[in-house]
Amino acid sequence: MNGDGLLAEVFRRSDQLLAAWAVHAGVAVAVLALVLAAPAVRDDRRARRVLAAAFAFLALANLEGMLWVLKQWRAVADALRDSAAWEAGRRVQADLAEVVDAPHPLWVVPFHLVLDAFVVWVVLRPGRPPAR
Repeated sequence: MNGDGLLAEVFRRSDQLLAAWAVHAGVAVAVLALVLAAPAVRDDRRARRVLAAAFAFLALANLEGMLWVLKQWRAVADALRDSAAWEAGRRVQADLAEVVDAPHPLWVVPFHLVLDAFVVWVVLRPGRPPAR
């Protein structure tokens, strides 16, 4: 694959990572809205547990997918740096170095886990006491 194709693949991985963030945030907001707005869910402890478990499973799957995209991104960026097109364009190399490299997982994992923990905490926290 030539340098242009590899660069396109780098940007594709970036788009995939952003899409995964968007899905994760969208699901988190939907779960929070469901728990906070639906009394039937908010007052049913079993429903909240099932919802928390389902969200945790989806969040774990999403995080694993994001980490896989980061691995692919690193591999494509390494291939691009090793390509003849990259070596030929030293000026381009300096301009694109920050864009081509994949973010470190420390920029993904903690933020993901904080949002996950917050959503699970909101879902599992006790609801209003039952009316007498």
